[in-house]
Amino acid sequence: WVKFGDDTEFFTCSRNRTGDCSPFRHTRRGFPLGADSYTVPDPKVMVKAALPGVTDLAYQINHAQAQMQLGGWVGVETDAITVMHMPVSMMQQALENMAQIRAIGDKVLDQERMSLIFTVLSIVFMVIPFVGQAL
Repeated sequence: WVKFGDDTEFFTCSRNRTGDCSPFRHTRRGFPLGADSYTVPDPKVMVKAALPGVTDLAYQINHAQAQMQLGGWVGVETDAITVMHMPVSMMQQALENMAQIRAIGDKVLDQERMSLIFTVLSIVFMVIPFVGQAL
């Protein structure tokens, strides 16, 4: 979704400036820019890819907790919590998205069923007068 590239801005003098004025440009290299195109990942694929690492994540959390309790943790405790929270929250978000997608899909299927039922009933009600005249 993001690519890194060069962003160039061209500036000219403002209207209220007096005297010599020369335009200039400002280029930022390695600047985050919007990607030209991207595909939204399937949440189910994301969760399947992340599942093997869940057991390792649990081990890493327990290991970091033990180091903190024994006083062997060198870094800042909040950094460890923040880093380990990210994959968990991403999986949670992916699962919530899957539930929303399923609910939307079920709603669409129900609407299609109702549409089919109304179409069949419309055809039946359209044919009934002709059947009555034929009898």
